[in-house]
Amino acid sequence: MTLAYGTELVRKTAVLIADPDDDMRTTVRRYLQQRGYRVGEAIDGPSMVHEASIGDYDIVVIGASQDGLDPADIIVKLHKVIPIPVVIYGEGYDEEGRIELLNIGADSYVDRSISIAELEANVRAVIRNGQYPVPSARLQVGDVIIDRISHRVEVGGKTLDLTPKEFDLLYFMASHADRVFSREDLLQHVWGSSMEWQDSATVTEHIRRVRSKIEPNDHRPIYVQTVRGIGYRFNGKLV
Repeated sequence: MTLAYGTELVRKTAVLIADPDDDMRTTVRRYLQQRGYRVGEAIDGPSMVHEASIGDYDIVVIGASQDGLDPADIIVKLHKVIPIPVVIYGEGYDEEGRIELLNIGADSYVDRSISIAELEANVRAVIRNGQYPVPSARLQVGDVIIDRISHRVEVGGKTLDLTPKEFDLLYFMASHADRVFSREDLLQHVWGSSMEWQDSATVTEHIRRVRSKIEPNDHRPIYVQTVRGIGYRFNGKLV
């Protein structure tokens, strides 16, 4: 991914904006477009999650106020579909509310009293300093091909039949190849849940199912590997 630093123009970074306020959404869109960004729009949470799942975006910006969108709900649902950086452009949130949004999964909170120029600078900083690059819509590791847009998985040229949650789990792990995740991590990122609400055996069973479908020998997995005492990782070093 190539980014814009200062006044240098580079590949168009793709931003998805969700805001029910037409004037605010249009103002932010025009400002970003003038600075070389590719911008998509959504008026509510469901349309944002849908657009993020089928588009090729680098970051999402959620315009939030206490009487508007529920950013917490959007973040949870969004991250169940795709791991992507989130900036909240909020209004009316006190310190406790801002911290809660950051703990849920927002990467940054920018108050609407701050200029759009600072919002744009914040977007650049989040992408530049993010823990994850936004994954490609199509991933290939070894004989496994995962297409996020068509929700299709192929192994050795054969299309597999995965449930939606099996696909989400496989795509999330493959898009963060070689990174180790505990079962609690996977519950949070793939299910939007936690061990307080959901049995971690759910993850174990879904790992087993995914292995049975993609591994040449699911008793000796080469793709979805167990890291003893910690969790699982997707082996991204296969060619």
